[in-house]
Amino acid sequence: MTTIDAQPERADLRRDPRVIAARLKLVVDSLWANVVFNPLGTLMIALTIYRHPAVFGHLTITRPAVAIALQSMSAVIAFAAKRYLSRTIVTAPRRTEHLLIALQMFSSLCWVTTFWLLWITGNAANNIMLTMVITCVVWSTAFLRSACPRVFLSGMAVVVVGIMARYATSDGAAPFLLLTHVPSWAAFIYVMSLYGSRRVDEALFSRFANEDLSHELRTARDQAVEQRWEAVEANAAKTTFLANMSHELRTPLNAILGFSEIISQKAMGDEVDRYADYARDIHSSGAHLLSLINDLLDVAKIEAGKMEIDAHPLDPVQAFETVELIMTDRMREKGQELSLAVVPNTPWPVADERAFKQIVLNLVSNAAKFTQRGGRVTVTGTAGPDGGFLLSVEDNGPGIPNDRLSKVFQPFTQIDNRYDRNAGGTGLGLTLVQGLAALHGGRAWIESDEGQGTTVFVYFPLGAEFAAGAPPKRVLSKY
Repeated sequence: MTTIDAQPERADLRRDPRVIAARLKLVVDSLWANVVFNPLGTLMIALTIYRHPAVFGHLTITRPAVAIALQSMSAVIAFAAKRYLSRTIVTAPRRTEHLLIALQMFSSLCWVTTFWLLWITGNAANNIMLTMVITCVVWSTAFLRSACPRVFLSGMAVVVVGIMARYATSDGAAPFLLLTHVPSWAAFIYVMSLYGSRRVDEALFSRFANEDLSHELRTARDQAVEQRWEAVEANAAKTTFLANMSHELRTPLNAILGFSEIISQKAMGDEVDRYADYARDIHSSGAHLLSLINDLLDVAKIEAGKMEIDAHPLDPVQAFETVELIMTDRMREKGQELSLAVVPNTPWPVADERAFKQIVLNLVSNAAKFTQRGGRVTVTGTAGPDGGFLLSVEDNGPGIPNDRLSKVFQPFTQIDNRYDRNAGGTGLGLTLVQGLAALHGGRAWIESDEGQGTTVFVYFPLGAEFAAGAPPKRVLSKY
């Protein structure tokens, strides 16, 4: 059986700012008792002694008046302190506690002064009644201030020293007997105040533990709801992906099977030139099919953590030229303009060559696919923060709606999810770009306004000086 030690947790809770603030608030809220009962209680005691001189001894009117005035001043100070300290409990807890200690010592000093002013030496009834009053004051202080033991102890110390001095300087049996009992009842009240302090701590610990548990439950519930919706969206995206993928795979496969069947059966006779065209179509369809499968496999490898890269300084111009050769014919068919540029003195990216080319190609292909006929795509390489390389691909296409912008990097997600959409693709291009960027320690992000075009940025954090004699070109191609 394993025993769990709760002491470290209890110690941590005692230092919890919420617990400290709650203790201080309990003491500050209890200051209303000083405001109301200190002057009223002193008034009742003074009138009782003043109006019954035969029992409690004769007092001049000056001494009760001074005691009442002193307690009234203490009430005013307590009222002002309550309003001020209510605002500093959270922002300055240590200062609040120090001010409470000073206030409690002053209040106790006022009660000790009242005790001395109303004390009549040699009158046992007077002495016993005042002792009962001051005992009630100490008990009420223990009850109201036990949340902060240091506040209570500071006030109790003042009271104990003050009344013991009064007993020691008075004649008669009653003061002597009372003096001998002060240590025992003071110790008893102190022990009981510690017990009350522990009960307050336990109540606060339970309160905040329940609040923490409630917060954790709400957080877990919110996360569960969020994960549920993410699962629903992912399932819908995969369903759409399968529908789109079936179209993307069937098209090249049908072309491969159809044209290869025509060639194998020589359905067109001996027209060799026509068969050569069909062979080129088969090769093109096979290359497209291989590209789709490679994207799927690369995304799967990245998600599984199996993708490895060979990062080294590479000339971005060469990668841009490769993309230019691949995209030229496709973009010319749509009358689109392609501009590729590397700003002079831009550091070379430290990246895997194949991955870098794939990122550029995916972004340019994606931009061209979603840009209208006659549109423009601009590829720029420039220095990023901290000596890295920043790639940007900008188009003047229709842009991305704000409600879709946060989902463009999710796998299988496409801006246009209709089966009869104008642009093809599997929805893996941007996912692959983001994954490859992350493998290089970089990141990818997108900026777009609907109707204003889209810009995709990819940042490679590591850069290197370009090779001597091979300065980057500014503009590679524009048509």
